[in-house]
Order: sequence, then structure tokens, then C-alpha cells
Amino acid sequence: MNDYFQLQHDFVEVIQKEYAREEAADRNGDNNDNENNHSCQVTKSKDKRRKYSVEEQLEIIRIYDSISKKTKAIKFLQVVCGYNEIYERKIKRWKTCTKKPMGRPISQEFESEVLDEYKRHFPPHTELSRHSLRVCGHRVLNREYVNADSGVMEKKWLKDPRTRSLQFTDRWIIGILKRSESPASVATGIAVVEGMA
Repeated sequence: MNDYFQLQHDFVEVIQKEYAREEAADRNGDNNDNENNHSCQVTKSKDKRRKYSVEEQLEIIRIYDSISKKTKAIKFLQVVCGYNEIYERKIKRWKTCTKKPMGRPISQEFESEVLDEYKRHFPPHTELSRHSLRVCGHRVLNREYVNADSGVMEKKWLKDPRTRSLQFTDRWIIGILKRSESPASVATGIAVVEGMA
């Protein structure tokens, strides 16, 4: 019974926070309307879906997990808390949501080998070109290495799913230069890539 009163107290706090946030939004909206009222009529479009902040999502998940019967938890959230759009599917999605990194997976070891190959074959005062970086990238990609387990020569970068389908485009060249240590090489590399495009 004590848990029930604690939940009820938490719900009241959530509702009070929501009410205060809506009041603040209304006050800000009223000030903007008063300023724009004489010049033109502002039509407000109503969002079809309500967006929940991260704090609200965590609070809803905490409440959902604290009630043993999930159907009662959903009803409680909808009726008592006022979250009418909350359903079990949405809560489960919030619980399992993980952000995946954007873009192609990067192999730091491969990129460092490409930059080492470039430094080995081209003197430091040589002007950077996208063609020379592509050549170094292809050399490293097709280089054979000794497999430590079997002792057989193999092309390890062609077996790696992160590098086997690399095309060595201008975007890849800009990315490798941005991720390298020297900011000077980034500036010259981007200028070279943009100048040759």
C-alpha cells in the first residue's frame, strides 16, 4: 500500500511539472501573439503526435515497470497521469532504443596503415593529392599479411567487412584527413579535393 501512495505522489509531481511547462509555453505563445496580432493573423498548426522529453520517457518507463500488471500500468498512465497516447508498444520501443552510429563503420587500424603508406612513399613536402591517397589505400587493401593462426598469406583487409567494399571516394579522403592527427593536412586535403572535383 505504501508503494501505491508513493506512485500517486510521483504522479502528482509529474502532472504538476507538465502543467507548469504548458503554462510557460502558453505565456511565451501569448507574448508572441500579442506582438504579431496587429500585423497579421498567425495560424497555429497542431501536432498530431506529442513528443516526450527524455525525462518524461524515463519517468513513464519507471512507472510502467513499478506496476506488476502491465495492462493496469497502461490504464493508470492514461487515466491518472494524462498520457493518453501511451501504449505498451511505445514504452517497449523506448526501453530498447539505442542509437546506432551513423555512416560506414571505420577501421582506425586500416586508416593509420594508409597514412603510414602515404608517408613512406611520398616525401613530407610533397603536395597532397587525392590520387596518391587512393593509390595508398589500394596498396594497403590488397596487401598480403601472414595469418598468425595458420601461417598462410592472406589479404586481411579484403576479409574485413568494414574495408572490403571501400571505393576510396572524395568523401572517404576528406574523412580520413579529418580523423588524422594533423589539422594542416585536413585543410590542404579538403582544398585539394575541392579543387580537383
